Amino acid sequence: MNLIFKNKIDEILYKIKSNDLNSAKKLSLKLIKKNKKDFQLQNIYATILYNLKEFNQAIEIYKLALNLNPNFYQAQYNLAKLYCDLKNYEKANIELQKCLNLEPNSIEVLLLLGNLNLKFKKYQLAEKNYLSILDKNPKDFRGYYSLGNLFKKKQQFEEAIKYYNKAIYINSKDFASYNNLANIYQEQGQYRLAINNYKKAIEINPRLLSTYSNYIYSLNFFEHFNYNEFLEVIKKFKKNIPKLKFNFNQNIKKNNLNKKINIGFVSGDFGIHPVSFFLIDLIDKINKKKFNLFAYSNSERNDSMTNELKKKFSSWIQVNNMNDETLIKIIKKDNIDILFDLSGHTGHNRLSIFVNRAAPIQITWLGYNASTGLSEIDYIIVDPHVISDKEKKLFSEKLLFMPKTFQNIKINENVKILGKNENKKDVIFGCFNRFSKINDEVIKIWSKILGTNKSAKIFLKSKEFSDIYFKKKIIQKFKHYKINEEQIILDGKEYSRNEFLHLYNKIDIMLDTFPYSGITTSIEGIWMGVPLLTLVGERYYSRIGYSINRNLNLNDWNVFNKDDYVKTALDKINNYKDLIKLKASLRNKIEASPIFDSDTFARNFEDLLLKIHN
Repeated sequence: MNLIFKNKIDEILYKIKSNDLNSAKKLSLKLIKKNKKDFQLQNIYATILYNLKEFNQAIEIYKLALNLNPNFYQAQYNLAKLYCDLKNYEKANIELQKCLNLEPNSIEVLLLLGNLNLKFKKYQLAEKNYLSILDKNPKDFRGYYSLGNLFKKKQQFEEAIKYYNKAIYINSKDFASYNNLANIYQEQGQYRLAINNYKKAIEINPRLLSTYSNYIYSLNFFEHFNYNEFLEVIKKFKKNIPKLKFNFNQNIKKNNLNKKINIGFVSGDFGIHPVSFFLIDLIDKINKKKFNLFAYSNSERNDSMTNELKKKFSSWIQVNNMNDETLIKIIKKDNIDILFDLSGHTGHNRLSIFVNRAAPIQITWLGYNASTGLSEIDYIIVDPHVISDKEKKLFSEKLLFMPKTFQNIKINENVKILGKNENKKDVIFGCFNRFSKINDEVIKIWSKILGTNKSAKIFLKSKEFSDIYFKKKIIQKFKHYKINEEQIILDGKEYSRNEFLHLYNKIDIMLDTFPYSGITTSIEGIWMGVPLLTLVGERYYSRIGYSINRNLNLNDWNVFNKDDYVKTALDKINNYKDLIKLKASLRNKIEASPIFDSDTFARNFEDLLLKIHN
């Protein structure tokens, strides 16, 4: 290798390290013109393309490097990793076996093989792969981190926590373990621990955008929302989003010539997920003579609901493997007039494209029931019930009011409501919200209800209860308030959709969580004949149960302080015959409500969009 060539390679590598990828690409192309058969240079160039998310071209160049040198392990490994990233697991596995032939003791290959086995729930094989890493090098933190991921996937959370902590002990800069550890704490309702670990992850890797969103999301679960802390995290979040510049003049000109308004929806939840449950009827009913509907799917979800949604959109594009610049260019090319964020600060969000003003009008809705804190998002869709006077000033977005309800759904499942015995003595309260919404204060208040009526039980359904150790923890929390173990039913099993809905037949009254209300579970429960007792707060997400009950004229099931929450729960079960009558009427009541009136909802939605577009 001559000195000039070496210096050029060093310059390219420096630009890659500095994240100046476009300059690195240009330099590589110049150098390749004179050194086409240099397989190492081709590998570097392919890696640049990989980092720029130009995946198809990267594959071709990796293959070119391997044609030049079939024993070139690094290109072989990079190709296998790229196939993994593209979710082409069959090809990934083929390339990984080639890697093992070249380097039988490669820890990197064992990692990828383990991850593939984990993906397909081959847990024993995955564990074997990860333990092999630790056999070869007991101080390789990646082995412990991967075991943490394995046990998290198996919902054995105590084991997962143990392995993440081992990874951090070996490598204090392991931001991924901090982040995943925080995710477990968040799911278990331990928000202060979650935030502390999110902070550590961000300190190590400030560009980890998803961690900022997780941090922001966690703040919403505290009884007293720290608005100043929220603003500080938003500031750091935006600071670490690469700034891209686009001009929308061309879009506006073209759109004026088009009678139809182009509406884009960005989401990672196009599938069997609450967001899709609330979206699908609207997409079906919206006037296609006035609107073109574009879906930008930001996840690999592909189930029966995904396939149903695909048929209803004018255009469907998979964007989870696209960088922001590419995605924004596509949105511009589609001449999107109004772009919806359906995720907010939840998983699989693409808030970074909204910060870069991907469309002339930007709206957040459905996936996140709070302000994003981003001034670049123009509007948030709400209804008159979910917004308190105190919270209005906390929104960075302008409020777009739907007349009666911000959400619309239909439940098409064939599930019967089982009749109740009027002389029943044992009352079962229930909550099927995910456990992250059940904080210590909620358990304390529920314990007051159960402690006053020792014959009453509470039935909680959440995936976290599949972990026997976590289950014991929660039972102990109730026991702290002198609640008998026989009064507590904790279910962490997986059910089909129909089986899950049938579970509501086991409960008499839903106890809503606070400060974060249930949403889908609340509507499902009422549809299954179970009334919802909700404690009304001041935040959007604290008033969703209130909005549901207001739209059903069930105002006596809305309370405004914890004492009334306890008193009302006890009063309702003491008047059991009245409760039975109400339960028998609930399905008809909700199906006749604005929440299930998809035709009216679609017309109101269209009017709202026409108003802001004009």
